[in-house]
Amino acid sequence: MTTSTFQSAEQLLSHHLSGNLEPSELQLLKKQFVLDSFKVNRFHKNFKSWENTSTDEFVQNEITSYNSKLGELSRINYETEHLHREYKKFCQQIDLPSFQFARETLEQYEDGRLLPDSASGGSAIALSEIFSLNVDGILPKPDIVTFRALLNIEFRLRIQRKIKYEILLIIKQQLTAKNKKWATRDSTLNEFMRKLENVTEEVDRIRKSEKEDLKEYDEEEEEEEDEDEDMEQEEQDRDDEEAGDDNIEGEERAGEEEEEEEEEEEEEDASVEPEHSEFSVGPEDVRDPEDGEAQEHIEEGNPPSSGTDDLQGADEDDDIMNIDG
Repeated sequence: MTTSTFQSAEQLLSHHLSGNLEPSELQLLKKQFVLDSFKVNRFHKNFKSWENTSTDEFVQNEITSYNSKLGELSRINYETEHLHREYKKFCQQIDLPSFQFARETLEQYEDGRLLPDSASGGSAIALSEIFSLNVDGILPKPDIVTFRALLNIEFRLRIQRKIKYEILLIIKQQLTAKNKKWATRDSTLNEFMRKLENVTEEVDRIRKSEKEDLKEYDEEEEEEEDEDEDMEQEEQDRDDEEAGDDNIEGEERAGEEEEEEEEEEEEEDASVEPEHSEFSVGPEDVRDPEDGEAQEHIEEGNPPSSGTDDLQGADEDDDIMNIDG
């Protein structure tokens, strides 16, 4: 459809307003106007059809994909907003763990670059003294690579300390076992010493008791011996008295016998004196009666007897009596 399509309508309108148009021309204009009207209607119909088709195609090709994209965006925005809210919530709740690194760990990592100047002199340093979650903070933010390196160093050091601890624990257990063994031996020795002391005291008590018993027995024996000695002394005194009486009687008898012998000798001398008158009597011829008696006993083969022999015989008799007693 072009501008010529609307010329019939324009001419008809202008002639209608002027009123000087002939009927044939008017009829022709009306006919042309009707034809143009059909053209316009057809064009309008085609346009509507194209518009509808284009609208459907646009809806199918563009709006559907747009709506799907818009739905995805809406869903993503919702999830993003939800995650953002959770992030804010977690940011308010999440903090660095209360983990501590050994000072030796920080000293071994890059020559102590992360070792804080304000760290205390203790052997452990908290993670909050090394890293910070605050954006405006001076400390660096946590780095997974750095944290992993520090964790490996800390793990190695702790394993070494664990091994040392296990070794020392084994040594301690061995020492404890030895101490228990020595404690048992010490207890046994103490018990033995206590028993030995008790046994020693018992032995001393028994010895003391035996000594007292022996002392009493010795005293009784001494008393009995004293009594026996007294009895023996009394018997010996009695025997001595009897022996003394016997000796006196023997001496008296011996004196009488000697006197008798002297008398007999004098008689013999008197009887033989005329035959030997020519000889003088020397001192050697003068003999003691007792010597003569002894000589006679010797000539007869008997030893001379005296008072001491009688006393000795009495003593021997007393000894025999004592032995028999």
